[in-house]
Order: sequence, then C-alpha cells, then structure tokens
Amino acid sequence: MASITDEESMDTAGSPRSTLGSPSSDDNSIRTPEQTSSWERIHLIELKMQLTSFCDVSKSPSDIINMLGKYPDIIKALEKGQTSSKTRITSAGEAPANEAAMEARVKDLEGKLRDTLAVLNEEFKTMTIKKAVQLSKQTDLWKVKGCGEDTFIDRFQESGLSFAMWLRHCIYQRDVCEVKVSEFMFQHLFVLFLQMFGVKCTFVPGIPKKTMTVRDQSVSGIPDILASVYLNEKKTLDSKTLFVGEVKRNYDGRSYEPQSKRLRSAVKERPDPMPDTLLGQHGAELLLYYPTSLSDKAIIGMIVEETHVSFTSLTCTGDQYKSLLNGSLKKDTKSGPELVFTRPYDYMVQKDRDDLIEPLLRLGLIQEVGERYLNENLLQ
Repeated sequence: MASITDEESMDTAGSPRSTLGSPSSDDNSIRTPEQTSSWERIHLIELKMQLTSFCDVSKSPSDIINMLGKYPDIIKALEKGQTSSKTRITSAGEAPANEAAMEARVKDLEGKLRDTLAVLNEEFKTMTIKKAVQLSKQTDLWKVKGCGEDTFIDRFQESGLSFAMWLRHCIYQRDVCEVKVSEFMFQHLFVLFLQMFGVKCTFVPGIPKKTMTVRDQSVSGIPDILASVYLNEKKTLDSKTLFVGEVKRNYDGRSYEPQSKRLRSAVKERPDPMPDTLLGQHGAELLLYYPTSLSDKAIIGMIVEETHVSFTSLTCTGDQYKSLLNGSLKKDTKSGPELVFTRPYDYMVQKDRDDLIEPLLRLGLIQEVGERYLNENLLQ
C-alpha cells in the first residue's frame, strides 16, 4: 500500500514509465526501479534470488517464525545479564526470561485464546452488521475463562474489544454507507488483531522512508507495517526488525487445495500464484530491512490481503546479501538467497486462525522480553 510519491511511475514528459522495458548499462539486464512499490518478481529474479510465484504448502506460519531462531539471541542476552530475574516469570503475565518459561507460557496461552476466539468464525465478506455489533457490545465474549489475575489476559480483552469495534466500523462502512473498505482500514484491522497477541507495530504514515543501493541504483521504500524489538546496546538505543508487512485491499480468492476429494488423494493440484507485483514489492521491502533483522540469517514478513495473511521469509547470509545488491551474486540453487511464503490464512475463520495463534504469541513474547531487557539495563 505504501508509496513514496504519486509521480514515481511517470517520466519527465508525464507519460507512464515502464519498470521492465528500460535496461541498465548492461543491455541484457532489467532496470532496477527506484521505488520498492514498482518492483515485480522479475526484478528479484534478476538479482539471482530464488523464488516462485507459488506458496510453499509444506511451510506453516510457525516454520517461518522459527527462522528467526526458535528463541532468538535477545533471550540469551537477558539471561546472561539478568540471571536473577529468572524467578520473576509468574502467572500474572510477566514476560518469560528463559526458554522453558517461554515454551510453557506459549502453550498455556494458546489453548485459552483459541477457545475464546472461537466466537470469531465468519469470513469478512459474509459477516453481517448484526454480528459485528454483537461482537463489539458483548464484552464477555472477549473474556478469557478460567484465568486469575493476569496482565496479558487483561490486555487481550481490551485489544479484542478494540478489534471488534473497528470490525464493526468496517462492516458498517461497507453495508450501510456502501463505501469500499480501504487498504488502511484492513491494515488497521490487522494491527488490532496482532495486538491481541501482544504484538506491537508501527504503520504508515508513521514509518519513515528507508533507502538501499542496488546495482548503483538508489532504491527507497516504506512497508505498510513494521514490528521491531528495541535493545540497549553499548549504552545506546538500537532497533531490530521483527517483521515487515505489506497490505492490499483486494484478495482474489486464490485456491490452495484441490476442490475434488479424488484430486486431493491422487494428485496435488498446483496452487494459484501470488501476483508478481505484490511479490516483487514485498521482496524488495524484505531486502530493505534485512540488515536490521533480529536474525543474522533471515528476515521474516507478512503479506495481508483483506483478512488473509501469508507469512514470508528471506534467508540469506551477509556475504550473499552484499553480492545480491551489487549484482555480483552467482546463481546457487542449493544455498542461495531464497524467498518463500506460506498459503494465506484467514484470521477471521477459526480453522485458519488456530495455526496463527502460537507463532503470533511467540512474536509478542519476544517483544515483551526485549522491553524488559531494555528497561532493566537502562537502570544500570
């Protein structure tokens, strides 16, 4: 959704500028667009990145999140410097300080939130204003049963109500005012959904432009959503990227499994492709933020189309990244830079959302650990 300028695709005469037809100094190469919003899949392929237009059906959202490292270095840093704080993880909802505590916390919350969120089980396109009002007015629907005092659970209920109220607004605009739901409205709905799991994001227009150099061409871009972890390193504040997200208003209803039981049991039908423009733009934004990723081997992202979210990852070494940007990378089908993405999951529908709860909880708890590490060390 984000763009730098409305004139980015116009030449000096005011005519549309092609992103593919203008070669660089090498007549056999494709010109690198100046804005990530103009990138397409072909521009990533030109840099020798491995990718396909089709989702990797073997990958789950949890698989993507685990590419950060199941328990990133941020937790080890906390343990090394603050061993005495290990005892502070309690059922009252404080962030876990070690691997075992985080695992136990995720498993405990996952089941409770799955049961509570079961009330939300209808596609956005078919939800009525009556149902949306019910979700926003009946506060007990968002109360997690069987829990005592727990700050996370309290925040979950508040976030759930905020999500339901914005959902009601979207349905009202669509059905009563007969206004199309905008990309910003879908973006804000997803941000509120993430907040239920403790994931905190910044989003446009609050994200500044970022720039990289690709084959001597300056490339700028702004993702729609950015999640970060703030760290206190060498007495200065540093920010690491947890994930970047791109939001689109339209979802074309791509099918990711055969409709026929006979086909499902006999031959795996090939899924429909991700649009080249969407894949290219998001891939460029992953490249843009790779140097600041929480992991030194991968950066993860999300592509949101209406209420459908696909998890993405770009795996790459530091040397490969430098070679990729300067155009000297040699194609390597075994260990070269690779961009993969999952099938889309509809977070409005329970059967899809159940696969999102654990990975989103992990992201939220990573941020919580980072905040506590930051706060405790700033006091020293």
